[in-house]
Amino acid sequence: MSNPERIDSPASTGKAADQMAHYGITRVPVDYFHFRGFRYTSFADALAEAKRQAELDGMTGQTR
Repeated sequence: MSNPERIDSPASTGKAADQMAHYGITRVPVDYFHFRGFRYTSFADALAEAKRQAELDGMTGQTR
């Protein structure tokens, strides 16, 4: 089995698109939520952390 070449943006090349179609690989966009230097893939997790930090900071409104 040959090693596949690493392609960071598969949709940008015809070869990668052909390989994706052949093997049934799909690509989906991913949303990231950033809060104070951390990245979350879940909005609920980011919100929960922001609320915890707001309590710790003694804030009741929007955090920094």
